[in-house]
Amino acid sequence: MLSRLGTSSQYCHLHTLHTRHILHIHVRASIPTDAVTNGDFETGSGAAATGWIQNAFVSGTTLQRVAESPHAGAYAMKYVINWTSGSGPKAELIQTTTAGSIAGSAPVNFSFWYKGALGTSEVAEANIKWLNAAGAEIGGTAWWRFTPTGTYQKFSQTGLTGPAQTSRVKITIQMLGGAMAQTGMMYIDDVSLIGN
Repeated sequence: MLSRLGTSSQYCHLHTLHTRHILHIHVRASIPTDAVTNGDFETGSGAAATGWIQNAFVSGTTLQRVAESPHAGAYAMKYVINWTSGSGPKAELIQTTTAGSIAGSAPVNFSFWYKGALGTSEVAEANIKWLNAAGAEIGGTAWWRFTPTGTYQKFSQTGLTGPAQTSRVKITIQMLGGAMAQTGMMYIDDVSLIGN
């Protein structure tokens, strides 16, 4: 009996020692940070969205933050172009992210949601310019064209990489006119640039 009790006691002691040396490792998944400020246009004053430059180049063209037809939330950015002649950009939406928002040549994913109706000769397109910490351009992507329809669609480019010196980016989403007089309209919402 004493022998069995002693054995049991030794077993419990050894088991306790082993238990004390078990390491519990918890892996916490990091949440990627969006480099875009106010990509949902929820922040602003009237037609102006905080963190964005809104350029309308011709009479009859507007680019405004509006409380209508959002993809999510309460606001979206609305382009309306109406001109008599001349091709080229008619309205452009621009944001330059803060220094350090992009980690060198680490891959990033760029996306936004869009809908609308373009005239026959109108074009919608987007582009990213890679900038260093001082804000100088050191590269860029192609101009990606997309065609709005009556329902929201997602524009997405994944795995984009800039030069090793990249610290920030300049995002441009614009509408262009053709040689023919046209009218057109487009909504943009939920612009995002997130690391892989």
